[in-house]
Amino acid sequence: MHCLEGHVRRIANIVQDTKEEQQQDSDIKPILDWMKSSAIKPRWNDVASTSTTTKSYWAQWDSLVLHNGVLCRKWENTRGDASHLQLVVPRSKVRNILEMFHDGSSGGHLGVKRTLLKIKREILLDTLP
Repeated sequence: MHCLEGHVRRIANIVQDTKEEQQQDSDIKPILDWMKSSAIKPRWNDVASTSTTTKSYWAQWDSLVLHNGVLCRKWENTRGDASHLQLVVPRSKVRNILEMFHDGSSGGHLGVKRTLLKIKREILLDTLP
């Protein structure tokens, strides 16, 4: 199997797994439910009793999108001439993501800083520094 094909297949599997686990994640599920029911940002009163992580996602509401039922964040560079979607990953998937990017064929055993930068470019992990 070609290296790129393997990477694409692993990413597709992660996206599918993430979609399922987002529905189970207590921090992400409220955001998903609000986005599915209305495009309007919920009021603070609706968010105040949620977790710090949910509040963080709520604060990024205008950058969040549902892409094929998966919660993502639209990232743009400071010049506004480049953008991409970052997958919002539940805490339960963080270890898998770290291992894939560090140990997998896409990782090439990068150092810690380079691995984290690569992940941050492609995926939103609130648990990373």
